[in-house]
Amino acid sequence: HKTIMQMDDEVALLKRLGLDFEVLDDGCCGMAGSFGFEEEKYDVSIRCAEHGLLPAIRKAESDAFIIANGFSCQEQVRQLTNREALHIAQVIQFALHNGEGLNGGTPEQGIIERRQEEVKGSMVKTSSALVSAGIAAGALWYAAAKRKSNVTEAAAQQS
Repeated sequence: HKTIMQMDDEVALLKRLGLDFEVLDDGCCGMAGSFGFEEEKYDVSIRCAEHGLLPAIRKAESDAFIIANGFSCQEQVRQLTNREALHIAQVIQFALHNGEGLNGGTPEQGIIERRQEEVKGSMVKTSSALVSAGIAAGALWYAAAKRKSNVTEAAAQQS
């Protein structure tokens, strides 16, 4: 993202949020879409990430935001560090909802926990819907079988 589109708008936004931040001058996450997932390119991917990005993350304070807007960059950070990179929109959300402070832990911890709760809630709703659909299908099958049985009995009585 940074190499192709520049970071001027993101930098302006982070300044406006009043954050103390650093945009790395060099270094790339090394993932580049699916590039880093390909077995023959994995080592190159890791070396790229180790050039600047990963050492900077390792040196970052635990309350520092790690911001990466690209999915590939976020995945590389997730897999190679003990941190989770946030999209700039998540940082804005954090500022709107948690402006009073971090209350311990990393900035992304609350966002990850909230995402996990949303996934859990979605799974419960999906399970409930599937159970309801199964009950409805069973009731329809029973009604159809009962109707067929009644029709067969009526035909046998007429004979």
